[in-house]
Amino acid sequence: MFEELLTPKEGAALLEQHLSHICSRLHGLPFSSMSIILIGSYGRGEGAFIRRDNALCPVNDYDLLFVTAQPLSYFERRAMRKLSKELTTTLGVWHVDLIPMTEEELCSSEMTMMRFDAKFAGKVLDGDRTILARIPFSSNDLLPKSQYLDLLCNRLVTLLEAYPGMPVSGVMESERSSHQARQLAKVYFALVDSFLGKSHPHQSFYRKKLELLRQDQTETGRELWNYYEWVISAWNREQEARGNDYLLLWKQIARLLIQEILSLTTHEVSIPLTDISACFSHWRGR
Repeated sequence: MFEELLTPKEGAALLEQHLSHICSRLHGLPFSSMSIILIGSYGRGEGAFIRRDNALCPVNDYDLLFVTAQPLSYFERRAMRKLSKELTTTLGVWHVDLIPMTEEELCSSEMTMMRFDAKFAGKVLDGDRTILARIPFSSNDLLPKSQYLDLLCNRLVTLLEAYPGMPVSGVMESERSSHQARQLAKVYFALVDSFLGKSHPHQSFYRKKLELLRQDQTETGRELWNYYEWVISAWNREQEARGNDYLLLWKQIARLLIQEILSLTTHEVSIPLTDISACFSHWRGR
């Protein structure tokens, strides 16, 4: 199987078709929303697509906020989870994440990654077009360290899924290598988020983040930038072309991930470049 990584522009028509279908299905629920907001990579206009054996497919998840006036009941939330699974299967995407949230929760003064993403890179697909403007924000607002730590700890599981040869539930054998390369890319971009969050906390678009990373002259910044093309090429090459190169890349990203987690919880820790076992031993000993 060969996959070609495409630009968001090349997949724009398919994205519009998918989002229209999702909104239509959401309107069919027996409870209504104030707004439906696209967030995540496709909200930013940065979500990628692949051409897999001549078929066009989105690479990233679709993340949508379903904003209501009142909290949904248990049964309403269960209906949304069921619809999420149906849409994932129907559209042939990795995941359609439907996130119920009240207007009060969305417009809370507590700054989180999700609110920040919605505020500056969200796209209202349906409903109240002014809702994003009501999310409070000042130039002094910073995401707490705990937000980055939660993201990176979540990516530990993603990292394990990305290990070459690791069985992945729900992924066919023929697609496993491609899935794992995508998972490793998720870990990489989480590292970019955390690293740049210290010096550029109000940047949400990856094309700008990558430019900032390219210009960064710190040792970690240069190392992260050097891995960028490697991560993308692992994602965009025939399976046979990966082999030991991919395993080496996985080890380097794993080392950086654990080092970044430790830096957010303790003092800065230096871990040997090639000794990945030391990373896990160090982490278990904490």
